[in-house]
Amino acid sequence: MSEIAKKYDPGIYGELGKWIAQGDKKAFDLVLDRANNGEGYAQLEVGFAYANGFCVQKDNRRAAEWYEKAASQGVLNAQFNLGCLHYLGLGQERSVQNALHWFSMAAEGGHAQAQRNLAPMRMEAHLVAEETAHWKALGVNKAPGIVKYELAHQYLSELKEMVADPDIRSRMMMAATDGRIPVDDFDRLKKAFVLVYNISSATPLPIEKVVYCAINNDWEPFESMPKSGLGP
Repeated sequence: MSEIAKKYDPGIYGELGKWIAQGDKKAFDLVLDRANNGEGYAQLEVGFAYANGFCVQKDNRRAAEWYEKAASQGVLNAQFNLGCLHYLGLGQERSVQNALHWFSMAAEGGHAQAQRNLAPMRMEAHLVAEETAHWKALGVNKAPGIVKYELAHQYLSELKEMVADPDIRSRMMMAATDGRIPVDDFDRLKKAFVLVYNISSATPLPIEKVVYCAINNDWEPFESMPKSGLGP
């Protein structure tokens, strides 16, 4: 590592990233130090480590934070990766509009995959806007998003695991009924409500119905939900 540590450019960070993927904690600490000093390509590698659980516990929210730092400095892969996290609702609310924003930036910089994604992403953003208007006209508080059951099942499994803890369920009820959010559990509650939002975005269910299911540990509305494919 001593030879590589003398140079800091995109290629070198890529090499360090390979070592991080193999569990090299010294490589991770070196890159993290450079990331904290504001080096964009180091921030990209730290984000990638958090997204994949290399040398750290997997955490898509923290991955997005590091990707955004790098993306703001024009690192194309960070812009693209951040778009993917927003599109899939990993670590944050699912949002095709936010995904389109980051894909557009990466595409303008010459990122080939982002360029290929732009046309279908713009089409989906238009469909989401139409769907949102449809549900709003019906008085349904559905989170914006095209119904995609395979994503819904991913979010649902995470939410079920969280609310298996009765303490989380009771705190969700407090937050949902009178707005009381315990500061000591803010991060876990935020994650739970992001999952609620994402489940609503990927199913025809309103946000309130998903909250009801979570706080009552009652998943009957999901029992007949398809495993994959678009909704009706």
